[in-house]
Amino acid sequence: LKNSNYITAIAYINTTTTIIKIIKHVLIPLLLGIYIYAYGKLGIPRLIIWYLPDGLWAYSLTSTLIIIWNENLKTRWQFVLLLNFILFELLQYFKIIPGYGDIWDVVTYITFCVVSIKINNNNN
Repeated sequence: LKNSNYITAIAYINTTTTIIKIIKHVLIPLLLGIYIYAYGKLGIPRLIIWYLPDGLWAYSLTSTLIIIWNENLKTRWQFVLLLNFILFELLQYFKIIPGYGDIWDVVTYITFCVVSIKINNNNN
């Protein structure tokens, strides 16, 4: 019975820690990005309006994957994630999907992805 209580306590701590990480590294960046998109014309410089929400989206997605993989996102999956960010912009550039393919979006995605990996991933 004592061992069972210990395991329950550890599971509770791990669950609480994970929820806090999801709030800090997934939900807050997404909500901030949405806020900038929705209210960005209120005196915020254009570069922030154009690129910060995209960077926050990339940070949030990367953080989500890291949390799912228990803070141990393998290098090959980090590479696949970065390739997907680049592919997304290439598909826009060649008008395969709607949008405007922009090299600065790629730079923003990669920068925020790397920041998330450095902050959240134990496999550095």
